[in-house]
Amino acid sequence: MDIEPKAHIASVKARPFNTTFNRQVRSAQELYGKQLSMPKLSRREMEADLGPILAYYAKRDSGYILDRVYQCILTRQKLL
Repeated sequence: MDIEPKAHIASVKARPFNTTFNRQVRSAQELYGKQLSMPKLSRREMEADLGPILAYYAKRDSGYILDRVYQCILTRQKLL
C-alpha cells in the first residue's frame, strides 16, 4: 500500500496506458466509430460512486484504494 499509484501503471499486464494501445484504440474508432466514452470525473464524484464499494474494505485501506482508482482514471482521461 505504500507504493505510489503511478508506479503500478507500468506493471499492468494489459498495457492500457501504453502508446501502442492508444494507437489501436484510435484505429478501431476510425474503423467502427466510438463505442465507449469515459466522462471527465472529479475526485468528489469518484468518492460518491465508490463509497458503497469501499464499505467492503477495511477503513485503513479505503483511502489507498480510492487514491489508486483516482490515479488510474485520471491517467486514462488524460490519454483520451
